[in-house]
Amino acid sequence: MVRRFTTKLKTEKVEIEHDDGKILEYTITELQGPDLSEYMDEMNANTQISPTGEVQMTSFKGAFTSLLKRCLKNADGQLVDVKVIDTWPASTQRGLFDIAQELNNINLGASEAAKND
Repeated sequence: MVRRFTTKLKTEKVEIEHDDGKILEYTITELQGPDLSEYMDEMNANTQISPTGEVQMTSFKGAFTSLLKRCLKNADGQLVDVKVIDTWPASTQRGLFDIAQELNNINLGASEAAKND
């Protein structure tokens, strides 16, 4: 059996309805290696090992935006600024974050476990 991989980045289009009623299209794009490494380093800086050996988050600040700022693009193909993302409701950020995690194969085990709770 031969496993095949691709260098084509996975993407998913999403629509966001803004306060003024306009619905704008965005694209969540799979990260390339260096961007994924930067994201993982940023998340690692917010963790610690408990006395029982469990990994614990020490801060959730920017937990969603740290990934989205690297992969959420507007209709012009430009990354969406964190200051813009921070103005969106938590449910919107969480939904976009979940898609970004899935596209990047990040923390799927934890996401699935949370769904089963």
